[in-house]
Amino acid sequence: MSLPNTATAQELFNACAAHGGKAWDHSAMVRALEMLANHEIAGMT
Repeated sequence: MSLPNTATAQELFNACAAHGGKAWDHSAMVRALEMLANHEIAGMT
């Protein structure tokens, strides 16, 4: 049984790995979203 959004989460982890982030933790999913959107949210106030 597949849980909702499991495939989406896997794609984000794949994006992290493709950008050298195999050792990143789960917070790196935000970094993957930033890369995919070409928009940095970290550091915004």
